This record gives sequence, C-alpha cells and structure tokens, in this order.
Amino acid sequence: MTPQFHVNNGALYISHTDLVGGAFGLVTAAQAGPYALQAALVALGTATSGPVGTVITTILGILSVPSLTTLSGMIIWALGSGQGVYIKPVFSYPPLELGYW
Repeated sequence: MTPQFHVNNGALYISHTDLVGGAFGLVTAAQAGPYALQAALVALGTATSGPVGTVITTILGILSVPSLTTLSGMIIWALGSGQGVYIKPVFSYPPLELGYW
C-alpha cells in the first residue's frame, strides 16, 4: 500500500488510510500516549525524504507533551470518524495548527 500522507501549503496531511493501516503505527502509538506518538513520528520523518520529511522534522522540533497529547486524541477521534489529520507549523501560539480533513 502506498502512503497517502503529503505536504500542502506547509502542512502535513495524514490520511485516514495511513492512520488505519500505515506502517508507522500512528494509531497504536496515539493510543499508547504522547511519547509513543513522538517515537512513531520520528520513525516516519526518518523514513521519509523530501518536503514531507522536512515538515515532520520541523513539527518534531516544536512539539511539546501537551501538543502530542492533543494530537493523540485527534488521531483516535479521526480513526472513529473516518477522517485524516493535518499538522501545520505556524508563527503564533500555539506553534502548531492541528485539524481534521
């Protein structure tokens, strides 16, 4: 299965398909907690080159435990609602915009 995560306008979009069946275990990591999710995102960033890897590295540089906790909850919600999630670094506080797509 080809991953469907991508970067658009500086945001990382992770599809519902990638959340459910992705090789990086984002749903399992989200269910385990923020540190497991951080490890899964590090694995995703390490395995991915180009703009996607760059955005993931940027995101990891500014993620904090509260943001990871929020993202974990959003991933679990997206799993049940059939949606994907997006993460976008922004120049404001909080430094990440999180949402569904």
